[in-house]
Amino acid sequence: MLETVECIRTRRSIKKFKPDSVPDELIEKVLEAARWSPSAHNFQVCRYVVVRDGETREKLRLIAARSVRDSARARGDWTFEDYKQDVKYLPSTGRDQSSDEWIKWRMEKEREEPFDLSWPYQYISQAPVIIVICANRYAPYLFRGNKVSWDESMKDAFCAAENILLAAHDLGLGATLNDRVTGGQYAGEVRKILEIPEDYIPITIICMGYSAIRKQKMDKLPLKELVFYERFGQKEKPA
Repeated sequence: MLETVECIRTRRSIKKFKPDSVPDELIEKVLEAARWSPSAHNFQVCRYVVVRDGETREKLRLIAARSVRDSARARGDWTFEDYKQDVKYLPSTGRDQSSDEWIKWRMEKEREEPFDLSWPYQYISQAPVIIVICANRYAPYLFRGNKVSWDESMKDAFCAAENILLAAHDLGLGATLNDRVTGGQYAGEVRKILEIPEDYIPITIICMGYSAIRKQKMDKLPLKELVFYERFGQKEKPA
């Protein structure tokens, strides 16, 4: 078992998985970590749908693929340099995404007509397990007569997601978060596929399994570029 800070430091978003099944007991440990995540006023508005069925996972992947198609059409006037700048922020999938060859491949794939829906987000259907995090959209307003912003439920969901990602890493699993599936107009489709009731909304999904790639080195900005003291922009600690 990893020390907490070491677990945080060494976690990576894994997007290539082995086909090996993940034991139920590991999934339960991950979900137990989610259960103990921070919750505004302890409302505990999150619910979790565990998806193992391959057909369902592919349906979710197709939703994400269509969102890529829609975004690609909005990037129709992007130049090679635009793509090169954007690719800096793409997570690792085990291939060199900084090479000119890969960027050209991405540009060509995004501009194909008709758009090929088979290539985006293959890891969603590849992952042996998906956990869909849902939050009650009304509970914050109604519970015990309190009135709390819907943002509180969103915050709860992503606190739970972080616990899931860290617990998975601690247990020797790889995992990554994806909210393409649940964003905007696509949330209703996810609700229909998973039979999520109207008062709950899918917030994000966690794809999970045993990693099929070696963890790559990740650079982070040094603290001195991120932290200020007493006022934004003040980098020196007060005397």
